[in-house]
Amino acid sequence: GQCGAARKLKHRHTTLRSELSQGHAARRGKRSDRAAIIEVASVSLRDALSRNNMLVLQALIAASLAAATSAAPVACVTGATGFLGTELVAQLLEKGYDVRGTVRDPTNANARRLREVALGLDKLASLTLVQADLLGGADAFGPCVAGADVLFHTASPFKSSGITDPTAQLVAPAVQGTESAVAAALATVSVKKIVLTSSIAATMGSFADKAGGGCFDEDDWNGSSEAKIHDNGMDAYRYSKLAAEKKFWSMIEGADGVAGATILPAFIVGPPRTARTDGESLQNMVAALSGETPPRGDTPMVDVRDVAAAHVAAYETPGAAGSAPAEAH
Repeated sequence: GQCGAARKLKHRHTTLRSELSQGHAARRGKRSDRAAIIEVASVSLRDALSRNNMLVLQALIAASLAAATSAAPVACVTGATGFLGTELVAQLLEKGYDVRGTVRDPTNANARRLREVALGLDKLASLTLVQADLLGGADAFGPCVAGADVLFHTASPFKSSGITDPTAQLVAPAVQGTESAVAAALATVSVKKIVLTSSIAATMGSFADKAGGGCFDEDDWNGSSEAKIHDNGMDAYRYSKLAAEKKFWSMIEGADGVAGATILPAFIVGPPRTARTDGESLQNMVAALSGETPPRGDTPMVDVRDVAAAHVAAYETPGAAGSAPAEAH
């Protein structure tokens, strides 16, 4: 039933605050003509003005206005070559979005595979890859979010073995990456919603965290993993997701005119869009398909296609936004 231990997906969801009247919400949902000109075409405008070429300037303004009023929605996806990121990019392209994806290296094999996915969908022209690192600060994400309508922040380190410094390897990249990507989006005038990939790890460290075996839901916070980050890799990872989501909500609650939503999946499995086999999720599936006992064989699982679809729905569904749960349960 509702309290099954293998609940596969949770979405922090509440009704939008009352001050978001219908007219105000409609205004927030529209892309700003001025924003498109300023954020996307500012460099070209300066070039045109410096040459005093009014024909070029007029053509540029006309093109920018046309793009602002009729272009496809623009989505920024961080961690675009990851297992979930690739599926999310593909679904957005299939729905007609222009997608900008952040990657560590736009020239490596993973980036090439992502372009091949877009090519197979006949959407290569709708995909742009932007180099960015989780520890690169807000400026690293600026080119991805400038003029975008929505930010999907999926990028975060996911590993549970070989952890010698949990803060440096997991917590700092998760928290600082979230802070940088969200700060870059909030600095724009175009991004109206930010969707964060969190995890059930942010709600619980183990089933024993809730007395009486109760059901965990989106009102819960993980209260046990922080004290154990030096004991095992899984609790270090769980705490990194908890800390990143808390940072996200602290920034959203202080923002004006930008809504937030978080998606909290369990262990993600399912058919990958590429032949990439590294990463914890894919290695777990390779082990199972090879007749071995996978290291995460007893964990609650969710299909990557459903998780990606939940991200898209969180952006497209009116009212699918919320706020952080209370600290006390």
